Amino acid sequence: MQGNEIKQSNHSAVFSYDSYLRGNCSIYRLQGRLVEQKQADSLLLDIRSELNASGKSFIIDMAGIEYLNSTGIGDMIRLIRLVNKEKGKLVFVKVPQKISDLLEIIRLNCLLTICNNEEEAIQSLLN
Repeated sequence: MQGNEIKQSNHSAVFSYDSYLRGNCSIYRLQGRLVEQKQADSLLLDIRSELNASGKSFIIDMAGIEYLNSTGIGDMIRLIRLVNKEKGKLVFVKVPQKISDLLEIIRLNCLLTICNNEEEAIQSLLN
């Protein structure tokens, strides 16, 4: 990815994402329902490629996520582990209230950095 180039992926009828670069940070905007096993594999592969190339800071924009079940939560955990293993930084933004409530119930919110918007996330990544 270069500059403001947007990369789009639609590997499932219910889940898709696009990504773009803002400064040294890769931003991934997720859309749809994250419910099927291995649905987020292409997202994880893209992030792994960036981690291996040069990128270490990621913002995951969840505003477009309509629904997340236990499989989707598992994908989130895989994403967190991947980025942490490679000593990257990961921030989630615009998490819908119903998903935020779910993350709090299962205490996954303790493992995540969640910000309201991209500007807050970028500041968080700089610290």
